[in-house]
Amino acid sequence: MSKDKLGRHVALALPVPRDGASSITDFQGRLFTLLPLPIITGFPVHINAVLALVSSRQNLRNSMDVEAGSREELLVEWNRGIFSELVPK
Repeated sequence: MSKDKLGRHVALALPVPRDGASSITDFQGRLFTLLPLPIITGFPVHINAVLALVSSRQNLRNSMDVEAGSREELLVEWNRGIFSELVPK
């Protein structure tokens, strides 16, 4: 996975209410891979991680787009691992 420059680091960014407000309304968490991606997560935080993306950087690698046993399949599994193992912790 080092060839693909993947690392097991995840950072979360939480919104901070301003002006004494007790919550943030209409906040939409996004994905980042150093730079913002055009992907809204639905989570109440922004998530920054080294994710496997398609070449256009518009989407995560998707299992529908890869062949079984290919290197790309490993990249799809990498993304799954980020969200199932690292983000919940």
